[in-house]
Amino acid sequence: MASRDNSASSHYPVAIVGGSSIGLTSSILLSLQGIPHILFERQPDTAIHPKATILNQRSMELLFKVGVGEDVASIAAPTERVSHTAWYTSLGPQEGSWKGRQIAKRGTSRGAENAEMLRNGSFAPVCIMPQVRLDPILKRRAQELAPGRVLFHHDVLDVVEEDGADRVRLTVQRRGTGETFHITSDYVVGADGGRLMPEKIGAEWNGETNMAEMLSVHIRAPLSVHHPDHSVYISWFVSPELGGSISTGFLYPLGPWPHSVETEEWVFGFALFGDEQGRRLEEQEARARLKKVLSVDSAVIDDAEILSIGRWFLNARVVDRYRSKGGRIFLAGDAAHKVPPWGGFGLNTGFGDVHNLIWKLALAVKSPKQDWNALLDTYHDERKPIADFVARTSLANIRTHNGRIDAALGVGPKATTKENVKELETFFYGSGPEADEKRQKVKEAIASMDGEFKAYGCHNGWFYPSVDKKGEGKKSYHDGQVDSNYELKIAEYVPTTIPGHHVPHSWLTDSAGQRRSTTQLVGVDRFVLFAQSPAWATAKSAKLDVVLIDGGDDGWKNLDGSWETQRRVGPTGAVLVRPDGIVGLRFQDDSFTQRPTFSDELDALLNELLLV
Repeated sequence: MASRDNSASSHYPVAIVGGSSIGLTSSILLSLQGIPHILFERQPDTAIHPKATILNQRSMELLFKVGVGEDVASIAAPTERVSHTAWYTSLGPQEGSWKGRQIAKRGTSRGAENAEMLRNGSFAPVCIMPQVRLDPILKRRAQELAPGRVLFHHDVLDVVEEDGADRVRLTVQRRGTGETFHITSDYVVGADGGRLMPEKIGAEWNGETNMAEMLSVHIRAPLSVHHPDHSVYISWFVSPELGGSISTGFLYPLGPWPHSVETEEWVFGFALFGDEQGRRLEEQEARARLKKVLSVDSAVIDDAEILSIGRWFLNARVVDRYRSKGGRIFLAGDAAHKVPPWGGFGLNTGFGDVHNLIWKLALAVKSPKQDWNALLDTYHDERKPIADFVARTSLANIRTHNGRIDAALGVGPKATTKENVKELETFFYGSGPEADEKRQKVKEAIASMDGEFKAYGCHNGWFYPSVDKKGEGKKSYHDGQVDSNYELKIAEYVPTTIPGHHVPHSWLTDSAGQRRSTTQLVGVDRFVLFAQSPAWATAKSAKLDVVLIDGGDDGWKNLDGSWETQRRVGPTGAVLVRPDGIVGLRFQDDSFTQRPTFSDELDALLNELLLV
């Protein structure tokens, strides 16, 4: 059902350009904080191509916070279907010397061996779910909270921020009629995937671009009956005829979950080379590629329903600025960073962007007479280094993945099919030092891919060094989250309350038996002080909630003792957490509360955090 067009109102505190996951989540967060806004999306509805599929625990925490977590988790892929990844020569029956064989298999972060690590890291699960199913859920929630102000089929043609102006002017076209109109807004969130907004603020892209041209084919076909291992989520193919990993392709299931054989959907992706590049690939060519790579019964592919075909480029790029020179336009999601999907960081980084940005924007809208420039600048200061790291890591992942596995096997696009077949035969059947060395190199190559398949530190352990004003993290290597070279540990997440880190998860129970995570007690627009000593109770104010844990008969109890370990402060200390779940300050004891001017000093500290 189309949204009612309420664009007759000519001014909004915030305008959002882009109605995919990041724009829609921005809308929901603004609504939950009572901020009037309007969203424009040029497409008639949410995307029809699957796009990103991995929602990490930080993203799921945010989705639960905005009221859609249960809906998302209920239709995500079951754990037993996403616990492994594997490499094959093809899916079809074993033929000749190489077809239909598994090369290697390894676990992912969703594997049973990592279940405890995931449970200890968050109340929220990792969910595997394509954007084609996520975005309709977000759209419904956004329209429910802002009826008539989440407008699809509306194309933003121009955005103008005049020097010294106190507002931004947007030119919008109703694509159904061609009619154009203008609105103004105090602030703009650019979440259009980079189509218009980076150029409008004069942002420059840095990094590697168009490294490969890729095609993704979304199909409905009963492929599960032909797959030898239903614990494998992504299947990677190495065909000697096609010359290696990226040129052969990859396959993964989309559900819907639960599904029958008749309804199951898949995505098959591969790089384009030679005359395939730069032109439309017809459906029959896509089917031919599927047949060649999968080697299943031709009738299965002939009868498959092609739902969509997407062409995209591998990029590892980040803009040089997240905020316009005039200060009223902000970039988020793919409008600020484009990274290869190897590791699943792109969409999750976008969710982190708006979780960081929107509470700051809300403060600026609610108190316009206050100078919030320093706080709004922290959006760039905090989020851009995360995107830079993610771009480097994703780039390393794809190079490790394709380069090492192909090199270990000894196959490549420059070799002939006969030469590649010989290398595979040595791997599968050879004996002696050469074959043993090849098999060992493949094992090592697979084991080296934690950055892609077990990047728990990347997904959960990132932090904002600029928030750590006292340099507490440097003294302890951020309690072990970074190594001796101060590099983030990719596969390990260390819960800590050092400022700049995400507040650790611990299960709490109140006197009524209600069970909540510490992270669930952080609202969308308020600071929270976690403490044990009742002396901190008087800190509660209009800006600050106080949560006492194990502080007496009433209040919250941490029955497993995890909070006492993770809080990293003494029993009379306290941990101050921002609305985005980031630790802002911590106090080792409650001596601060004994000062006669305690309330005023705490308020001053909060203002210092907000006004930087």
